[in-house]
Amino acid sequence: MEVSAPNTFRGGSESRVICKVCQKQFSKYTCPRCNLRYCSLACYKGHSLRCTESFMRDNVIEEMRDIQATDETKEKTLEMLRRIHFDEAGRSIFEDESFARDEDHEPLDNDDVDVEGSIFSERTIQRVMEGQVPTLEELTDTERKHFMRYLATGEGSRLIQPWNPWWLNPLAKTVSVSKQGSSLIQSLDSSPAITASGSETGENDELVEVSSSEVPAPPSKPLPAVRELTQKEPSPLLAVHLAEVLYAYCFTLRYYNGDWRSDPVEAASVFLSVSHVVGQAALPESVSEAFYEALQTVCSPVFKDAGGISLGLALFDDCVAVLRLGRPCIICALADLHSLLQYAKQELGSEIGPREQSGRAGIQSSRLSSSSGKSKTPKKLVVGQGNRRKELRKIEGGVRKVFFLMCWANEQVDEVFSSLAALVETEKARTAETLGPAKKTVLEGFTEPKDTKSRLVLEEVA
Repeated sequence: MEVSAPNTFRGGSESRVICKVCQKQFSKYTCPRCNLRYCSLACYKGHSLRCTESFMRDNVIEEMRDIQATDETKEKTLEMLRRIHFDEAGRSIFEDESFARDEDHEPLDNDDVDVEGSIFSERTIQRVMEGQVPTLEELTDTERKHFMRYLATGEGSRLIQPWNPWWLNPLAKTVSVSKQGSSLIQSLDSSPAITASGSETGENDELVEVSSSEVPAPPSKPLPAVRELTQKEPSPLLAVHLAEVLYAYCFTLRYYNGDWRSDPVEAASVFLSVSHVVGQAALPESVSEAFYEALQTVCSPVFKDAGGISLGLALFDDCVAVLRLGRPCIICALADLHSLLQYAKQELGSEIGPREQSGRAGIQSSRLSSSSGKSKTPKKLVVGQGNRRKELRKIEGGVRKVFFLMCWANEQVDEVFSSLAALVETEKARTAETLGPAKKTVLEGFTEPKDTKSRLVLEEVA
């Protein structure tokens, strides 16, 4: 690996970076998870609890695969499962009256349970203790049915750790990228560069998964100049389009609790539905107009469980936070979005298969989310049989648009982004003022008067 550093200190012919943790020594290493430069093991341990815990967790899990569970370990695991499956009063969550009235409810057979009231069999529990987490398809019919009921009660949500957006992480301020928009760590292999289509040239286009808990990684290869992608002069409205794309990106990550990799195709559908710039080739001419359709979509019945107008306004702050972090983090955000669309493109393309590619019927999607047993994406956004190829073409177009926007953003100075952030803040203040002090409001739709294109039509709820 060859490490290229920014011009923060020049000694002789070398350019070196000061450790971002102690600010005293020259950095010698780079954290593989957040790209932070540090000088020693002590600084690595102190720079981010998430990075060190993630590293230790991976090593522990790897070691546990070779460890046989003892009787004591089994007992501790069973006790943990008891706490999960019973409420504070010691009653099983499946003894609720709503379950008693459920005609499909069937008591667990003795062969399917190991602990009274548990929804998992002894065989499944044993697999979990051995580090082999079963998939939904590998559960028995009885286990699957009761597991779905458990999720439907909302009890499963308490096991999900709330996601902290990476753009609110203090470490995001320390992210650096090269002048070409790529990672400062450059591989010396013969891997091809990124092309104008937004993908790497070569026979193997396999995408490498990365952790979503920290700042997304920038492109691994240098970005081409905009003049290499088009002979036309870039539109002066690209800054406005960038703000709208970042707004939709932040919504998508919050909607999936930071883990869009759980279902890239549906996550891409969510993004394309909110971003009219990418999803519908819209060309807004102002920040107000750009956020007009995006905010309307976020607050529409399609996303009625997402958070409504409160989330819609909070996303303004998310967009501002990303913009104020400057070029490095904007490149990282767009690179993450580009990866999302690339994953969706590959997954949807593999699902369509040769038959549908030749015009025959498609394959019906049957994905299940980990939080409800049903697709997390609203039904209106789920890709149907007849629209799969159309959706694939839309995603492919999104890959190209986001890549072009990433190349354009890489050539801008931070003053462009700070000015854009100020415009977004102004638009949020105007929107919040339009909503007024009403505590309970429903965003019914938008009108477009001559003086502004984002007046809200509100209806108070009695």
